[in-house]
Amino acid sequence: MPDARELPRTVDAAYGAVDPDVPLEAGDPRYVDLSSARGDENLAANIARGIQLTPEGRWCCQLVTGHRGSGKSTELKCLQGRLDQAGFFTVYLDIEGTLDLADVEYLDVLVAVARALDETARAKKLRISDKLVEAIGDWFAETVLTKEERRDVDLTLQSDERIGPTREF
Repeated sequence: MPDARELPRTVDAAYGAVDPDVPLEAGDPRYVDLSSARGDENLAANIARGIQLTPEGRWCCQLVTGHRGSGKSTELKCLQGRLDQAGFFTVYLDIEGTLDLADVEYLDVLVAVARALDETARAKKLRISDKLVEAIGDWFAETVLTKEERRDVDLTLQSDERIGPTREF
């Protein structure tokens, strides 16, 4: 890889200087704001404002689309940075990097989300009350899982050394 201070002089050198499959983190100096090309304001700022202005008890749903390598994940990382600075608890989860997309079911996604929430909370040294964990487990068991799925989740969690003993659903 060329020296970070040396600008690439060819398309091949520019492509080799970056990995289009790896999103830039918030604040990365290589980020280029392309809002003017989109004909709109900054995407991350626009979505962050919508989230911040959404009244409690309501949801703010957004869809970010584009072709592979167009900067969707980078914009979401910028959004995460803005929301973190505003005091929100954010979790970035790359499902493609976490699950086998050729063999995925909704339960796999829910378990991946739960793990990402747990890992992020631990990394930020947040203590989640046992009562809340139990309420989530009860909701999961009553609303989402069949008896067979509960057994599968329990076996999966038991095999994950990082989580240790599991609660009974």
